[in-house]
Amino acid sequence: MPGFIDTPIFRGTGLTDEQIKEVFNQISKAVPCRRVGEPADIANCIRFLSSKEASYINGAAIVIDGGWLRAANWGI
Repeated sequence: MPGFIDTPIFRGTGLTDEQIKEVFNQISKAVPCRRVGEPADIANCIRFLSSKEASYINGAAIVIDGGWLRAANWGI
């Protein structure tokens, strides 16, 4: 369950680079990790789930959002 991830989809919104930067700044303020996620954050989870160390994990929903969902639910 990815959160706000800096992907090419943001570049296709018609926003200028400056506007995108401002959106990311606002998102970063709401995320406890204080940054927008990167594709590598998702890839690292996939790499782990594909490894033998995760061989007993199945049917799990893994939130990769820098703490945003928890903060939103707890009012942090």
